[in-house]
Amino acid sequence: MTAITTCLNGNMSSHHQKDTTLTKIFVGGLPYHTTDESLRQFFEHFGSIEEAVVITDRHTGKSRGYGFVSRSKQP
Repeated sequence: MTAITTCLNGNMSSHHQKDTTLTKIFVGGLPYHTTDESLRQFFEHFGSIEEAVVITDRHTGKSRGYGFVSRSKQP
C-alpha cells in the first residue's frame, strides 16, 4: 500500500491507497453483452482475479465497451 499525505486547510492527513500499478488491467473492445461475471470468468483462466468490472453508462446502465480487471498479487 502507498501512503499519501495531503494538506487541506492547513491540516495534514495521511491516507492509505492501494497501489494497483501492476495488478489493474484495462480491457477495451468488449462486446456490449459482456458482464462483470463473464469478464471475471475469462480472466480466471490466467490466474486469480480480485475484481472484474465492466464500465457502464450511468444513465442507461448499458456497457460502454471497456472495463478493468484487478489481479490478485498471489498467483
